[in-house]
Amino acid sequence: MQNATAVADTSNEGADNEVMMLVFEKLGYVEEAWLEISLLGPPAVLRLASQVRRECAQLAHKVSSAAATGALPGADIETTDPNTAYAHYVAKLAEVDQSAMELAITIDAFAEAAQAAIENDGSERLRR
Repeated sequence: MQNATAVADTSNEGADNEVMMLVFEKLGYVEEAWLEISLLGPPAVLRLASQVRRECAQLAHKVSSAAATGALPGADIETTDPNTAYAHYVAKLAEVDQSAMELAITIDAFAEAAQAAIENDGSERLRR
């Protein structure tokens, strides 16, 4: 029976590693986009792009921490005891949720600033 548990734990670990590889791959895309914006974008857009970049990195690390905490023995055993791996895991998941909500707000602000920059690129003056 212990071997079956070890196999299951290894399987979860592999899934966690796969998820983390995907998370950090996506973070690489954010870095690439930020670099392009930092070279071409106006300051107001760059400021928000930098904030998106920071919040994405924070979210990636919180997801990583939650995944590691979820792999702890007992993290999947629901309990009301605040001193358990489960309680710690639930707290980590709440941090992930909070970061994701903050990131969504920042992305909305970035999109608005980017749209305003596109609309205010000076091309209207050239048409007159």
